[in-house]
Amino acid sequence: KLLTFADRARLADLVRTADSVFAVAFSPDGKRLATGGADRAIRVYDVATGAEQLVIEDHADWVMDVAWNADGSKLASASRDKTSKVFDMNTGDSLVTFNGHGAPVFGAAFSADGNQVVTSGGDKQIRVWNTADAKELRAIGGFNEKIFRIKVTGDGQVFSSSADKTARIHSIADGKELKSFAGHNDWVYTVDFNAATKKLATGAYDGEVRLWNVEDGKQVVSFIAAPGYNPEQTASAAK
Repeated sequence: KLLTFADRARLADLVRTADSVFAVAFSPDGKRLATGGADRAIRVYDVATGAEQLVIEDHADWVMDVAWNADGSKLASASRDKTSKVFDMNTGDSLVTFNGHGAPVFGAAFSADGNQVVTSGGDKQIRVWNTADAKELRAIGGFNEKIFRIKVTGDGQVFSSSADKTARIHSIADGKELKSFAGHNDWVYTVDFNAATKKLATGAYDGEVRLWNVEDGKQVVSFIAAPGYNPEQTASAAK
């Protein structure tokens, strides 16, 4: 669904599929929206008209993430079929396939210059590889569990979320861990970073969202994302 932020008015129902949708991503200019889900398809929509522009059915399993490069000419994908792919966004053609994880791939992002793709997966590794030929440049380890969403910044850092209940920052250039954020009580499914405020947002499987100050690693605030949902009350009822 496409909503306005100010008043939460619904503008359109863009994606219609018979199965779950796992990823949505606006193009850099905001004019297109790419989606991926359990129907194994990547769909691209014109935001202004709601028209479906492309349907890419190149993956053999769920599409877990989609990410645009800086000029909107390419899209990277992450799939449960153990591959990540790069697509031409004019034609929908597959340009290159990376299969180095050997496990489901959950997150994908381009480097700032678009020359590399950064992916995360069930092999407990973040992998950096060339956009042109899918050659792996380095693997970043140190995780105790599978790695879900990632966020790459313009200055060469990658933020990650993991099933080991921790978020981390690594340097893409050398793979060094720069900082970790622990405290969640469940799998950390997603991360996002605001460069202007130096704040990191993390979201976990139990519905908790935490906001962190990146400079000192301290938690700023936490809340349950679903209004009216009480995890403790639900756990008691289950017993």
